[in-house]
Amino acid sequence: MTMRKTWKSVWLEMLEAIKGRSTCRSKKAALIIDPDSKMVISYGYNGAPAGVTDCLERDYCFREQSNKGMPVSPGDGLELCIGAHAEVNAIANSAKMGGKSLKGCLMIASHRPCVGCLKSIVNSGISEVVFVEDYPLDSRTIVMWHLIEMEANISIKSFKDW
Repeated sequence: MTMRKTWKSVWLEMLEAIKGRSTCRSKKAALIIDPDSKMVISYGYNGAPAGVTDCLERDYCFREQSNKGMPVSPGDGLELCIGAHAEVNAIANSAKMGGKSLKGCLMIASHRPCVGCLKSIVNSGISEVVFVEDYPLDSRTIVMWHLIEMEANISIKSFKDW
């Protein structure tokens, strides 16, 4: 008898496939938004806004160029990045695909959201976030991240603890 895949394994495979669309040269990220654990209503990956030449097409990264061509640490120089994070793209994609409300939805992400994305997630009405990999946050940023998490009453946990 053939065993069916679990939903968790399906979500992980979907994340890996969607990460393949990322146009970021330093980190591939993806996520899916799901209202009831069985129906994807939006997805996103990190990359340039629609109609803007991405780093893969340009064959250089603005952040790396600002660092004399050297790789940059995750989270450093984001103001110089031409790409949008997967979270922002997924929320925007939902609006473009008919504007279905994200209130109460689950977001399954390849990485823990940064503080900026966490603010967008909270404002979109998403109530639960599950992430596969951690996102490096410095000591000042982690305090703000946890403050938003607690005061917005949003459930955020790692995939392994879900």
